[in-house]
Amino acid sequence: MAQLREREIVVIGAGPGGLQCSYELKRLGLDHVVLEKDSAAGSSFVKFPIHRKLISINKLYNFFDEPDFNFRHDWNSLDTEEFRPLMRDYSVNLFPDADDLVRYLRDFAEMYELPVEYECGVNRVRRAEADGDGFVIETTRGEYRCRVLICAVGATGPTVPQDIPGIELADQYVDHVPVASRYRNKRVLVVGGGNSGFET
Repeated sequence: MAQLREREIVVIGAGPGGLQCSYELKRLGLDHVVLEKDSAAGSSFVKFPIHRKLISINKLYNFFDEPDFNFRHDWNSLDTEEFRPLMRDYSVNLFPDADDLVRYLRDFAEMYELPVEYECGVNRVRRAEADGDGFVIETTRGEYRCRVLICAVGATGPTVPQDIPGIELADQYVDHVPVASRYRNKRVLVVGGGNSGFET
């Protein structure tokens, strides 16, 4: 059986939320590790959004040189004391391509030497049995025990209302094919007003 690895804090997921947590935890000098099921940071953005354009702005020209003001108009960059890296270094588009965000997140993790364990999928999380304090995380690479667990896994799956007659005939976002001809001269109803619905 694999050795139990002890950490004060475990973060699950190396997307934007997990990397931001790791940056702050490292800055504070707190013992932690990030567990990421894929081989690199930001992997969900390799497939999503399907249309490959982010709906979060990257406004480059704000008429002011003040970094805090400009950062409020950059909805993609992670928050650091150094204001780097910034999404503007990866794209000049108001709505950047998802691939630009993927490169940004991977560079961010490398630049700050964040403690990410890649190809370490989480199979199960349970309370520590001995004293009930903390958690045991069962992964594809063994078990981790921590006092604090942060789940930064992003969207975990579609939420589809089941009480609508015929909903089983509808395409779900993960199966959506972004080809306009498929919908030409047809009535289309988008259920949901979140990011996926807005993007579609």
